[in-house]
Formats: sequence, C-alpha cells, structure tokens
Amino acid sequence: MSGILLIDDDHKMIVRLKDRLDARLGAASGVATTIWEPSDRDGDGLARFEGLVRDHDVKLVVTDFDLTRQGMSGLFGATIVDWCQQVLIPVADFSRALEKRLPEEPNLFEVRISADTEIAARQIASIYSGFKQVHDGLAAARAIEGFKSFRSPAAALAAILKGTTDESPFALYSTRYGGANSMLLDRIKQTLSPDIIPNEEEKNLVLSYICGHLLLNAVLRFPGPIIHHEALGAYCGIDPATGAELADMFAACEYEGPFQEMGSFFWFDCVQGVIQEHAELLQIETESETVGEFNRTVVEQVLKKQLPAHGCPRCAGKNGGFWCPLTRKTVCLLSSCSVASTSWVPRGAQLCRIERNFYDEWAPILGA
Repeated sequence: MSGILLIDDDHKMIVRLKDRLDARLGAASGVATTIWEPSDRDGDGLARFEGLVRDHDVKLVVTDFDLTRQGMSGLFGATIVDWCQQVLIPVADFSRALEKRLPEEPNLFEVRISADTEIAARQIASIYSGFKQVHDGLAAARAIEGFKSFRSPAAALAAILKGTTDESPFALYSTRYGGANSMLLDRIKQTLSPDIIPNEEEKNLVLSYICGHLLLNAVLRFPGPIIHHEALGAYCGIDPATGAELADMFAACEYEGPFQEMGSFFWFDCVQGVIQEHAELLQIETESETVGEFNRTVVEQVLKKQLPAHGCPRCAGKNGGFWCPLTRKTVCLLSSCSVASTSWVPRGAQLCRIERNFYDEWAPILGA
C-alpha cells in the first residue's frame, strides 16, 4: 500500500488535515495517510523523515515550511523539499504561520498548496491521483506491442491524455529539466557505467516525475492547449471571475485527466470549435475587431443574456480575448494593452499575454 506523508508541528491542524484527506480519498483508495509532528524527541530529523518515507512507501510528501514549534532544530520545509527532489518524490508545501513566507509561484518541481485544510485536502488528493495517473498511463503505453520509446515528455503527455494526440503544443512548454532540478542529472549520471543499464521502471519513474510536474505547474497554469475557466472568460471577452458561468456551454470541452480536480479546465481547440459552430448556426454577422468581442457576441446570443464585461480601462471592456497570468486580467492584442513575452510565460501558452503597464514597469529589470 502506497502512502502520503503529512508533516506539520501543529497537532490539531495536521490531524484535521488527515481526517479531511482520508474522507476525500475514501477507504477503498488503498492509500495510507501518515502524519509526522517533528519534535526534539525525534533526534536526527532527516533520518527520521527518511525512515518514514521508506517504511510507508510514500509517493507524495506534504510539508509546512516552519517545523520548529515542538523543538526540532535544523529541519525546515525547504530541507524536506530538497530531499524529495533528490529521490524524485513529488512534494507539496505550504506556509501556515506566515502567509507570505512562501511565494505563490512554485518552481517547476515543487507544488504549492493552500493552508486551508478543506482546500488542501482536495488539492492533495488530486496531486496524488494525478501523479499516479501519469505513472500508470506511461506504464500502460510502454506495454503496448511495438512500443519503442517516448521521444520527449511532450510526446509522453500526448500519449496519455484523452482529448489529443498532438504533442507539438506540449513541446512548446519544454524546458531544461536538469536546470530546474539538478538532481535529475545526478540520477541519470548514475547509469554512465556500461555495467549499469536503467530498467524500464527507473525510466518510467523519471519520466512520470517530469511529465506530472510539467502538466501541473506549466500546462495547466499557463493557458494554451488546456485553459482554466478564468482564461475561458478572458477568451470570450468577459470578466474572468465569471468564466465559470460558461461551463455548461462548453461541457463537451471539459478536460478530464490528471489533476483535473485542481480547477475547472477545458481543451482550447474544442472551445474554438464550439464557438465557431454556434456562430455558423446562428448566422452571426459582426464587425468585431477583436477575437474577444466576437466570442462575447456569440456566447451572449447562445446564452440569451448579457455577461459581465471585463472592465479593461483601455477599451472599456470591449475587446479582450487573452489572459495575463501575472495580473490575472483580460487583455487584448492592442499594443497599448498587452505584449507577448516568451521569457515570462512558456511559448506554448498561446492564450497568455502580459499586461502592458505591468510589463513596462518590470521588463527593464527582469528582461523581456
């Protein structure tokens, strides 16, 4: 039985989180949830942690940032994260004591979760099941007769996700994985000796670790082939916060796959197809200058109601069509409104543009 390890030195909080998580996972899940409250009685904290991971076959670790409440010294959430990255175990962290102790944006091989136990339980369950789906999907693909190898993590994702067979959009999210987690290179270099031939399970472990994080921390965060409901609202030229109101219209486009419980997601190609189909069926003729304005016209006619405008001061909520992942606002192609920046967002995030004012303020420092 595989397990999830929850680490916090606040007894009430960690027990409450375990109860919420166990209820969400269900008794039939086959997942054991273990809690650890680091204290001065544990002696060598890192050795204690390693023992728990080994003894409980831990596949996901969740840790608070500050672990010193019960006298443990020399062990912090950052230490746990580093160790997990060395052994390719997904790790999720949060900061309960100081809300802003951890940045909102995680590194590629790190996952941020809420300090609210209800939200965290849902996120943890989704992260665990998501990585398992990726791992099992890759194993199943490898078992198909005639399989040779995956050319890349992008090809692997395309092979296991329902709704696409095209790897090219995912390839545009590719990065230097060794640079994002140097321990990957150390792990791979262990097979340099001609006497060591990596087995299929080792390859599957490395690839599922990369693919899971690539999907969760890049593809689903930065709208491109898969978009969240806020980006859907932006694409339809309305207030992003009300994008959830469009879920029924685009129900056929819902993303069903790893980490789907982390939000509400849709396949972008399908969304485009639905809008075009309705536009032709309703014979909508419009002189819209932007994609957002056109899409809003179609959606409002289909739903037979006026939707909340996105409120951009540059166009009085008229345009839209794109999403700024940093300011979390609807933007459009006007040069005064937004700018493309592949150094700030992945190249595959075709629905993302950076709001102009924000970009002009920080580009000289962070680079374009």
